[in-house]
Amino acid sequence: MTIYSGSKTNTLQPITRVGLGILLVVVCLLLTTQAKAHTLVRHCTSPVNPYIVGLISIALSYSDEQLIESRQAKDCSQLRQLDMLLQGELDLMWAGTTQELESKLIPIRVPVYKGLMGHRVFLASQQAVNRLKKVESLAQLKAFSLGQGDEWSDTKILKHAGFNVVTGTRYNNMFDMLALGRYELFPRAAHEVWKEAALWQERGIVVDKSIMLVYPMPAYIFVSPKNPELAKMLEYGLNQAINDGSFDAYFYADAEVKAALENTDFNSRKVFHLENPYLSGKTPLSDKRMWLDTMAFFSQAPTADTSTPTVLENPQP
Repeated sequence: MTIYSGSKTNTLQPITRVGLGILLVVVCLLLTTQAKAHTLVRHCTSPVNPYIVGLISIALSYSDEQLIESRQAKDCSQLRQLDMLLQGELDLMWAGTTQELESKLIPIRVPVYKGLMGHRVFLASQQAVNRLKKVESLAQLKAFSLGQGDEWSDTKILKHAGFNVVTGTRYNNMFDMLALGRYELFPRAAHEVWKEAALWQERGIVVDKSIMLVYPMPAYIFVSPKNPELAKMLEYGLNQAINDGSFDAYFYADAEVKAALENTDFNSRKVFHLENPYLSGKTPLSDKRMWLDTMAFFSQAPTADTSTPTVLENPQP
């Protein structure tokens, strides 16, 4: 069979089967290249979190979008990021959720760390660590002063539980304040604490191995209300990644998550559960796919006096 096409001289030229096949391949390649669009995502330079950036890239891949990063501003507090998202100067941020953030921005209600943010281990001086070994109740633990950022979601939770919380304005300053004795304990997420301890060990900061605070604290990606299309793509992509197992594969391969699961030694700690009264009613607590099943780690953990209503991270439906 021979197919003819018109030339500039209006004469018919034969196109063989082979030639037609090559033409079709070229057209398909062009269409594929054009289909792979690029999505510009503006976020804050500091702090940079490669894990979150990688997760965003995975989510966008389900919409055939390729992430192009644009890091804005040198240093952003949470309050400044919120303002920049509301003004449309940034496209997204990530943080422990609050009702305020969820009301002002577009929350992607997929806990990016599967709830690990709400499992808090203390950084402290060796002297404070020695004193913590004698703690048997939440009332005794409240005798210690805790440090937190003044804009962090955890600050309200800890104050609500009755802790004396000393606040600071900048992340790095919190370690200086701890080393100088301005407060005694710095509660950090189980995946954060090990890297931070290594960075600050020369200042006499160590990881406590006797106690853990647990409260429901999902960290979400929040999108500017001026970019709803990005929010739709991220929500769709993250849910697809959960469904096909890509999310869990990425999560468990992360070096900081591995360090948390290998080093935290959940079973040997006294665990104090706190409530988080600042969660939205739309928090997906009943969707077990989205949460790390830490209850298994606590199956043999020492019992501890909670003294406040317990909110389980993975409640039974």
